[in-house]
Amino acid sequence: MVMSLRGLTGFALAGAMMATAATVQAVPTVVVTLGPPVINGSQAELEVSINFSDTDNPNAVIAGFQLDVSQSDASLTTPDFFRFSFTPDAAVATWDSFVGFPTDSVVTFVPVDASVDNLAIGTHTLGVLNVNLGGLPAGSQHAVSIGNFAEDGTFFFFFDGEQVFDFVPIVTGTARQVITVPEVTTPAIPEPATLTLGTLALAGLAVRRRRA
Repeated sequence: MVMSLRGLTGFALAGAMMATAATVQAVPTVVVTLGPPVINGSQAELEVSINFSDTDNPNAVIAGFQLDVSQSDASLTTPDFFRFSFTPDAAVATWDSFVGFPTDSVVTFVPVDASVDNLAIGTHTLGVLNVNLGGLPAGSQHAVSIGNFAEDGTFFFFFDGEQVFDFVPIVTGTARQVITVPEVTTPAIPEPATLTLGTLALAGLAVRRRRA
């Protein structure tokens, strides 16, 4: 199911658990890591992973997340966010989602039932952020960032067993990577002499077959 609103804050808080906001609540810690780019043709692939901890409540779980690429270089975000796409990991692939690209800078994933479908304390892969490098000059460098940690940027929902809360994580990870556009490779073209010899060899084979 793909939602049609920017983010899913209201959906998660009202629909996932019908929770009310907390007055005083210890803030869990999420270490966000944007992995180094892996070049695959004209696309760069960057793995997004997290390490989630909560010393006050060992039963707390991640119950949704939003990633924001708006602080990436203007060369990747102008005129819009068409260069970005996101492939969710299997652990969150069945969650309700809102993918804002190309008009918006965020992707949001929230489980239908946070008490059943969630990410426990520990390390998890959220998915792969894909960046289309088509048309960018070979050798040029472009920064990708998911480090806009704010309530309208990159943040997480967590479920403490009773309520769903949204929070901006305490971050010590790497949320920025630089992509270097590779040189464009083209198929090898046979030398004229080699091409001629190959053509003559095929012609000779055809003549021999006719004579046989």
